[in-house]
Amino acid sequence: MITHIVFWRLNEHANGKSKQENALLMKEKLTGIAAQIKGIISIDVGFSYNKTEEASDVALVLVCENKEILDSYDKHPEHQAFKLWLKDVRYERRVVDFES
Repeated sequence: MITHIVFWRLNEHANGKSKQENALLMKEKLTGIAAQIKGIISIDVGFSYNKTEEASDVALVLVCENKEILDSYDKHPEHQAFKLWLKDVRYERRVVDFES
């Protein structure tokens, strides 16, 4: 299995929406994309209540059967559109992928 973890820090406002509205929209978009891809075992999108300088705003934990599934998720047309949309919404992204 492959675990894909992403952390984002979001702009206070983007695309006419607040940070909180965009965070909720991110969760909706990500879970919708994952639901379309066979081989994704689980997806969890959460919002941090930690407001320290080191904290991120949104976290994604995606577990896939293998690296090929993660690659198909990354290349999925809706995920590509999501990444374009996200450029205005986030100002920082961190990612970790590992075999689990």
